[in-house]
Amino acid sequence: MDENTSTAVVVAADYGKAPFLAHAYIIDKASERIIQTFDFHNDIVDAGFDGDTLYLFNDKLGYFVDTKSGAQLHNILETDNYRGLFESNGNRFVQSDITVSAITSTWHLIVRHHFHMSSVAYGCYLP
Repeated sequence: MDENTSTAVVVAADYGKAPFLAHAYIIDKASERIIQTFDFHNDIVDAGFDGDTLYLFNDKLGYFVDTKSGAQLHNILETDNYRGLFESNGNRFVQSDITVSAITSTWHLIVRHHFHMSSVAYGCYLP
């Protein structure tokens, strides 16, 4: 689905069952090892990298992952402009970029980082 120099995100969905599940696998490319797994109840999944942080969304719910350890990150304060799947004039859209500002748990300040997101929605891949 998406990758940076050290990490890849792969999304697999089981469309043969109802309700189907989607699984996001965070993979360390050097060791070819899965470092984190997420299970979702739909395939509306968006992923983007900002340095060593993966921003992974299941529709509008965000998960932030350290790409070196696979650990989920929890910011003290965060704001982003991500809308997930949205509808306008009867058409459905998935946002393809995001702007994030935050204060991390180590008091690091992230100010208006803007980056691209890749998406899967309704069985379609949007790079």
